[in-house]
Amino acid sequence: MNDQSESQKPVSSRKESLITMLALVLASAVYIFPYLKQWYHNTLLTALQIDNNQLGWLGFSYGIVAMICYFPGGWLADHFKTRHLLAVSTVTTGLAGLVFALFPPYEIVLVIHAFWGVSTILTFWAALIKATRHWASDQHQGRAFGFLEGGRGILEVLASWVGLGIFWAIAWLGKNTGQAWLTDTLALRLIIIIFSLLNLAASWICLSYIPDEADRMASLHSSSTFWRDSLQALRLPQVYLIALIILCGYAAFHGSFNTTPYAVDAFGTSDLHAAGLGSFRTIMRPIAAILLGLTADRLGIANTIRVLFGLLALNFLLLYLLPDWDHSLWGLWILTGILAFLIFAMRGIYYALLGESRVPLALTGMVTGIVSVIGYLPDVFMPRLSGWLLDNYPEAAWGHRLFFLVMVGLMAFGFIATITLQFMNRSSKYK
Repeated sequence: MNDQSESQKPVSSRKESLITMLALVLASAVYIFPYLKQWYHNTLLTALQIDNNQLGWLGFSYGIVAMICYFPGGWLADHFKTRHLLAVSTVTTGLAGLVFALFPPYEIVLVIHAFWGVSTILTFWAALIKATRHWASDQHQGRAFGFLEGGRGILEVLASWVGLGIFWAIAWLGKNTGQAWLTDTLALRLIIIIFSLLNLAASWICLSYIPDEADRMASLHSSSTFWRDSLQALRLPQVYLIALIILCGYAAFHGSFNTTPYAVDAFGTSDLHAAGLGSFRTIMRPIAAILLGLTADRLGIANTIRVLFGLLALNFLLLYLLPDWDHSLWGLWILTGILAFLIFAMRGIYYALLGESRVPLALTGMVTGIVSVIGYLPDVFMPRLSGWLLDNYPEAAWGHRLFFLVMVGLMAFGFIATITLQFMNRSSKYK
């Protein structure tokens, strides 16, 4: 295995470095589809003619397949070129999106979501993380992952604005022309088609602009086997704590989805207003990720994450206690904005824990696979938990409130896991 300091060199050319990061950001458009719920929860229910529980099962089908694909995907990232893996992911995700735009029967929609679990994870996720970690030295991992998350946030903001604009235009045309076919369902179909074409374009960009330089470690490490890499990665105790930290942080991300239907169910707002709230939430993503990415390298990655968990627990508690009076709607907007800032700040830096915890660069793909199997379990259980609570406790939006209370406990658990990792990293055994 090659020395970490020798392998971790930033891309020599600043222009090439920028182009590489932009290509990685654009490739992340694959994740628009599995998380359409965060913007269009109620419209999806109408378009697909399903209930909250069935929508939860869509998330479950995506999550369970994704969980299976994380581990082998890590090995693929260590042995195949990043640009090839990302290109396969984006083109297949986009093609599946075009089928989804037809709003086929529920059984087919389930299969599509399961397929997205393959196309966005097996050939994509670990390759993205490995390329990003290689983009900067250990001393600037917060910056690298902050830029990636911030760029993905800008992409998401632009996508949400495009979607909101299409919803507004269709609603305006329907009102002024009286045409019954100009519905929110049509708007959603157009949005899905646009996102599908974006993924197809991203495939070509990945092939053309992600250099082989980002794949150096694949050739350096190609002689190792799947089982040898697995055993080496599984022997690293800090990997499991990083996985638990990511699990709690990612659960918070899922928890933020509920603020959109909460606005409708508790405060009686329109779907358009709720979509606006979702767009407001996404604005915080690039701001938080880039800001914390630039500062966390100096403050310490784990130190920063520990504080974020404490603030997240407080924020979810306030959402639980928020009264559903009409004049409390402003409070929901404020809490949603703060919640989004904290969540995306954490998402922008928690993979930087790999460098701070001295995980070997050559094992980044495999470690990412192991960490992700545990860390992204919320993709499996959070949609089911949310759907079950909303359908079984609909009175006075109690399903949402109980959900926020569960989130408080998860944030406390993440706080404890972070302190434990800090203690481990400071011990002489890992220095």
